[in-house]
Amino acid sequence: MINILYIENKEQLSTELTDCVERLIGPNEKGKASRYRRFQDKQAYLLGKVLLARQLENSGYSPELLKCLSYTEFNRPFIDCIEADFNISHSGEYVICAFSVSQVVGVDIEKIQPVNYNDFNNILNANDNSTIENAPDANHAFFKIWSAKEAILKADGCGLVDDIYKLEINSNKGIFNKKLYYLRELEISPLYSSCIASSSPIENLAVKKMSLTNCLPNL
Repeated sequence: MINILYIENKEQLSTELTDCVERLIGPNEKGKASRYRRFQDKQAYLLGKVLLARQLENSGYSPELLKCLSYTEFNRPFIDCIEADFNISHSGEYVICAFSVSQVVGVDIEKIQPVNYNDFNNILNANDNSTIENAPDANHAFFKIWSAKEAILKADGCGLVDDIYKLEINSNKGIFNKKLYYLRELEISPLYSSCIASSSPIENLAVKKMSLTNCLPNL
């Protein structure tokens, strides 16, 4: 089972709510959030951690475990004392968090915008280019491929790699470093492309939209 929580990041958080979130995440994560200059970027970082706290609570863990958040050498977040996997992504006006107690997950969301996909030959392979060229909407096709590849890389935990073009996407599956990953497209907004990836078949998926009024866990 994979649980997806997502939230819009449009309105600026009140000072009271920001203070509450910063107390929840602890000094280390607060310090990382403070590095962002734009309020929307800082909020996206904070809201991702809030969604994670809610996911922890929904799965029977204490939201306080957020203070135990650590990172791998490739900057993939994890909490060592729980038997669960999670991943966070944000783009534009959306923040999304995937959580599972049964399988590895990677999630990505990308805002669809005009792009010259010919500038991304280091990312796209021949099959990718063919898919884009034959699609009715090239931009949408590009970001669908991009979000799928990002989700797989995040599930793998390797971070961005130079040979991402070798990552083959075929329908609802992808192969990277001789490992098979399963994909599921997420319908968050028609203006965005989002994808979830896992090394196990994605059989059960629950997606829920949160709001600023109900995203905080019970403390």
